[in-house]
Amino acid sequence: MRFDGYFIVSDLLDFPNLHERSTALAKTCLRRTVLGLLLPWPESFPKHTRRLLIGFAFVTWIYRFTLFLGIAVAVYFLFFKLLGIALFIVEISWFIVLPVWRELRFWWQSRSYVAAQRRWLLWALLAGVVLLLAIPFRGQVHGYGLARVQNQFRVFSPFPARIDNVHAAGHVAAGTVLVALSEPDISARAQSNAAGIDGYQARLAGMAADLTPNVDIAATRQRLMAEYQQSQAVRTELKRLTITAPFAGQWSDVNPEWQAGQWVASKEPLGILVDATSWQVDAYVGQDEIPRIALGDVAYFYPEGRTNRIKGRIVAIGSTRVSELEHPSLSSRFGGPIATAAHGNALVPSQAVFHVLVQLDAPPAGASESKGQVQLEGRPQSLLKKSFDRLTAVLLREGGF
Repeated sequence: MRFDGYFIVSDLLDFPNLHERSTALAKTCLRRTVLGLLLPWPESFPKHTRRLLIGFAFVTWIYRFTLFLGIAVAVYFLFFKLLGIALFIVEISWFIVLPVWRELRFWWQSRSYVAAQRRWLLWALLAGVVLLLAIPFRGQVHGYGLARVQNQFRVFSPFPARIDNVHAAGHVAAGTVLVALSEPDISARAQSNAAGIDGYQARLAGMAADLTPNVDIAATRQRLMAEYQQSQAVRTELKRLTITAPFAGQWSDVNPEWQAGQWVASKEPLGILVDATSWQVDAYVGQDEIPRIALGDVAYFYPEGRTNRIKGRIVAIGSTRVSELEHPSLSSRFGGPIATAAHGNALVPSQAVFHVLVQLDAPPAGASESKGQVQLEGRPQSLLKKSFDRLTAVLLREGGF
């Protein structure tokens, strides 16, 4: 703590006890300026020198406040929790709270020497500061998000199959066949099941015409039911090979080299259907801000690199913190604004954030997927209430042993 250059500066200036003497001048300056007390200066210096010393004291106070606060946080994390809390309290109390308390106590003891008009002015300023801190005037909640189309349908081959037909790229209506596939083995099984069903039905018809009791009727019926079930499963698989558009949109990313009779692998992408008329934003908001927003609140999306904003409304709010960031472009690892840590292939947010879904009234410029900032018009909150909530959250989080 004493190897921060203080003695070097003191020797260079040939000014012994620089800290103590400048501090005494700064305290006197505060008392003369704020309280209006006509106190004598501790030492007589030229006005220019006195101002330099007072400025040095103010800078030193800011530096010491930052230093002591950093040391308090360091000892809290370096030692086990109980000792860390005790050392944190001692550090804050002795080096920060106690000097401020001594100076405020002097102000209070000297109140009778302060002019009545100045006293009322100081009380009015104090009340104004408290009022500004207590009035809930700030309602905006800020976060980061990525704008994307609401309806997006990626088409894949469910299993290795042969292409019969692929719809040309362009606008398609709902229900249009996008891709027609076939699989000879499944088709053969379907024909085999149909033949089996016909055979068992004919056998049961012959048994019913025979008036003599036949113990094979029950077994034949069971085999017929098994054929029906297998036929149903085969039809389901065949139905998966005909992929239709669930909504109207733009059909794109189709390989122009595909021809009928060509085979495609399982899960191979065949194209994408996009409805560019409806857009949503996957926004991520801090945990402390969630209680201030509700469904239906107005939201604004500011695309990155553009000056215009797009209005929207909140349509969904996550009930739990995000365990994995869905969009890598928002991650700090890829130049995004949200700090994340890698756990395997997953990008986990370093801070607790919640997912908020925003429905936009209009598409972004160029109708392209883009990241940006989100401003939500939530319930107003005072700075005093916000600070109290954060302090309470920290105490609850760190209070467990």
